[in-house]
Amino acid sequence: MRVRQAISEYIKPAYGAVVRLCLAGMSACGYSVSRCKSGAWGLWRKAMAFVVTLPVPSWLGVRLLAVILSIIAVCLIQYLPNQTRMLHFNSNNQYLLFADGHRDGTSQVTWLDDYSFSRFKCSLSAAEDAWCGWSVLWPNEPDGLMDFSAYHSLRVRLKYVGEAKKLRIYARNYHEAYGDLIATDPNKFQSVTLFTHEFNEVVDIPLSEFVVADWWVTRFNIPRQHVAPDFSAVQMLAIDFPQPAVAGDHVMEVLSIELVGEWVSKESAYLALLILWLLVLAAEGGYRYYLMNIKVERARARALTLESYARELRTQTSMYKKLSGVDPLTGAYNRAGIKPLLKKSFDNNRRSDHDRGVVMVIDIDHFKQVNDTYGHSVGDTVIQQVAYVIADVIRAGDLFARWGGEEFLLICPGVNRTTAAVIGEKLRQAVCDRQYASGVPAVTVSLGVTLIRHGDAFNQAFDRADQALYQAKRAGRNRVVFFEFDEALV
Repeated sequence: MRVRQAISEYIKPAYGAVVRLCLAGMSACGYSVSRCKSGAWGLWRKAMAFVVTLPVPSWLGVRLLAVILSIIAVCLIQYLPNQTRMLHFNSNNQYLLFADGHRDGTSQVTWLDDYSFSRFKCSLSAAEDAWCGWSVLWPNEPDGLMDFSAYHSLRVRLKYVGEAKKLRIYARNYHEAYGDLIATDPNKFQSVTLFTHEFNEVVDIPLSEFVVADWWVTRFNIPRQHVAPDFSAVQMLAIDFPQPAVAGDHVMEVLSIELVGEWVSKESAYLALLILWLLVLAAEGGYRYYLMNIKVERARARALTLESYARELRTQTSMYKKLSGVDPLTGAYNRAGIKPLLKKSFDNNRRSDHDRGVVMVIDIDHFKQVNDTYGHSVGDTVIQQVAYVIADVIRAGDLFARWGGEEFLLICPGVNRTTAAVIGEKLRQAVCDRQYASGVPAVTVSLGVTLIRHGDAFNQAFDRADQALYQAKRAGRNRVVFFEFDEALV
């Protein structure tokens, strides 16, 4: 019922507006209005018949409407009308004829009408460099320059009577790097050549077909970055005859010239369609978020009755969190449990001007042999008893943790090298003197020790202690080795 109501109240009126837009667009493009209306109505009836059979929220109807609008929009995009700009005839423009007779040549050019500046006659001489033609300028534009870059082609209608096989259309484009606002010769010469028989009908010439003349590049020594066609500041447009020109009389009538481009590029239209979809999805998401907030508020109200249970859960969570930081085998901190204490300890060391302490890494020697010979149960007992020995020797303010496997970490704040050496040796001897499980030979440990320097982070000190431990292992184990560095840096 909600779906049918949404269709009746929202989708059908919107559909009517879209269909009217579709009909107007198709009519403008010369398509059959009746066929468009019939096809669109058929599509609508099938889509709505599908929607009303689905027991789903009305947002499906909104999405289906968006799909229909998208399909219609994609169809219309293909037939969007072009924008045009008339270059001829335009009373604001200036029309000129030119011929080599104006520059010591013998060719002549004359208007055959005095009102439309369209029909003229060229009498070309037999000279190899004879030239003659028609041009249009736009003095009312800023600096006499017109931007063609928003257009994609030039639409030309003209009549020609004569023996020439080809005509040339060229544009002069200004750029401050090489051009001149007064003279035309330095401005970029870009042209396209067409057969005269092509002008028996309207000719659409893509601007991409225009080519920059090599002689212009060479004559004005143009750098490579400026040799591509450019229509951003066109000074003039002209029609003449490509060299070598055919001598004799040529009559031409320029009926119309206009720029043709897209009002909206297909890329922009598709982007707008994408944005429409994003808006639809955002609207649906916002609505669903609103409904979710209502549900959350109701759930929060119900949760108030469970406050005592939640308090108990928090207490248990705190206890479990504390237990999660303790190694279950040895009762010492594990890696996760000691990390917050390490940060606090090292922060305090940075602020202290006294002895900052040491980091010790302790490793049980030949522990793998114990596991392989006596089994993992005995190995766990050895780890446990070594941890007990260390815990008995260290001070109350020292930080002790099982770092992993048979490796332990000990932080002794506020001690110097001499005291650290005593502590390390005491630990080593205590472990060695301890009696372990029946049949297990004497257990020894190796210790790597480093002093904590000013500004040290834990990782830096640990790496040095680990290197010292490696040296102790290589030196034969069962010993205390300090990381050596310049005392002045400590």
